[in-house]
Amino acid sequence: MGYKAKAAIIFTVCLIITLQITAQYIGYAFGNHPALGWSLSTIKGYRMYPFYRAVYWLYVLMSAYEESRSSVAAMSAFIFSTGLIISAFAARNCFLKGKSESLESLHGSAHWATMKEIQDAGLLDGDGESFPEGVLVGGVKVGKEINSNFAVEFP
Repeated sequence: MGYKAKAAIIFTVCLIITLQITAQYIGYAFGNHPALGWSLSTIKGYRMYPFYRAVYWLYVLMSAYEESRSSVAAMSAFIFSTGLIISAFAARNCFLKGKSESLESLHGSAHWATMKEIQDAGLLDGDGESFPEGVLVGGVKVGKEINSNFAVEFP
């Protein structure tokens, strides 16, 4: 798995955790009121809400003008914003770490090709000889002489 995919997964997981915490806070702040809708389960009297409900609840809370709900809306927005920033930094750090590791292997793994690597790359025909016509891309030194040139054949 590439470093970009890992960064995307880390961001997604952190975002889901942030939304879950936000949903649970909103449910707690409103006393797990039945108007909040269905929950996944109940643990020690607290309803466990699905994480995606937090997005809708944040929208409703931010558009409400009642004074009694403003502190819940502000705290919910703070929890979500903080989690979003943490998610972004975690994904960024994973992305940069993976990018630096791929650059190290890019420059640190250079070597002269073996005959097997040359054959695997398709630079020689089935008999291990170079193609008679094509573009010259390299040669093999056996002993003190270059005995074979690689020519890539184009259709």
